[in-house]
Amino acid sequence: MGCSNLRLFIRNSQTFLYRWLITWINTFIGLNKWKIIGVSLIYWFQWNAKHHAFGQYDLAPTV
Repeated sequence: MGCSNLRLFIRNSQTFLYRWLITWINTFIGLNKWKIIGVSLIYWFQWNAKHHAFGQYDLAPTV
């Protein structure tokens, strides 16, 4: 294995590791993003039910 082949191999493996890491991080954030959105929606609906008459749906939370 020549020097240029070794350099190319290292560069390819680095690119592969980088892509794998980015994909893993994106998947992790993607999964947690929906969990965070779901939990905040549940809290928002509970807050809305406490502070407003039941059956009145606001499109945006009122401060």
